Amino acid sequence: MNTEEYPLIKRRDVRRKPLSIGRILASVLLFLLSAGAFAYGAIVHAANSGTSFFLVWIGLGVFFLLLGLVTAAGAWEKVPKALKIIIFALIAAGIVLVAVTWSWILPHFNDRGKPGADAVIVLGAQVRSSGPSTILKYRLDAAAAYIRENPDAVCIVSGAQGRNEPFTEAQGMADYLEEQGVPEKNIILEEEAETSAENLAFSRSLLPAEDCSVVLVTNNFHMYRALSIAAKQGYTNVSGLASGSPRLYLLNNMLYESAAILKNKVLGTMD
Repeated sequence: MNTEEYPLIKRRDVRRKPLSIGRILASVLLFLLSAGAFAYGAIVHAANSGTSFFLVWIGLGVFFLLLGLVTAAGAWEKVPKALKIIIFALIAAGIVLVAVTWSWILPHFNDRGKPGADAVIVLGAQVRSSGPSTILKYRLDAAAAYIRENPDAVCIVSGAQGRNEPFTEAQGMADYLEEQGVPEKNIILEEEAETSAENLAFSRSLLPAEDCSVVLVTNNFHMYRALSIAAKQGYTNVSGLASGSPRLYLLNNMLYESAAILKNKVLGTMD
C-alpha cells in the first residue's frame, strides 16, 4: 500500500503510542485512590455525624477518577499547560496545608490537663435521642474521670440544639455525666453555643471567677484549635485534656480540622 495516497493512515500510525508500564501503574494508582475515597466517604456518611464533610471525600473520588481516565487514555499530554499548573498548584497547596496544620495538631494529642483546676469546660458535639454521639462520649468520659479526681471543679457543658438533635447538646451532656456519677451541683449548662468559638466565649461568662484555672476537654484532633481559640479570647490560666477518638474516622476528622483551622485563621478567631 502506498501510504502517500492515504495520509490519514500514515498519520495514525505515527501518533499511536504503546501503553507504557508507567501509564498503567499511574492509572491503577489513581483508580485505587478514587475507589478508596468513595468508600471512605460512604463510611463517614453512614456515621451520621451531622455534617456534610463526607462530600469532600466524594469530591476527591471524582477528582482521582477523572485524572485516572485521562491518564489511561493517554490524554494527559493534551491537557492545556495552564490547567496542569492549576491542578499541581491545588495538590501542592493541599499537601502544605495538611503538613503544617497536622504539625500543630499532633503535639496536643496527649494533653492531660493540669490537676486541681477550678473549672472544666466540655465542648459540645452531636447528641441523639439515645445519648451522646461516640465522639462526645470520649469527651464526657474524660471529663468525668477528671472530676472524680478533682471533685471541687465545676463542669460547664456547652452546646446548643442543632437541627438534627432532639435537645441541646448541653442537656444531653449533663444527663450523661450524671449517669457517670458527676453530681448535678457540679454541672453548669451553657445552651446557646453553636461553634467552638461560641463554646468558649459563652462558657467564659459562667466561670466561677475571671482568673480561675480552666481545663478544656475535647477530642485529641480538636485540642489544638480549642486552645488557640481560648488564647485568642483571653483565657490565661487554661490547659487541655485531650480525649481519644474513633480511629476509623480519625483521617476524616484530621482533614476537617485542617480546613477548620484555615477558616479560623482567616476569620481571626484563633491565634
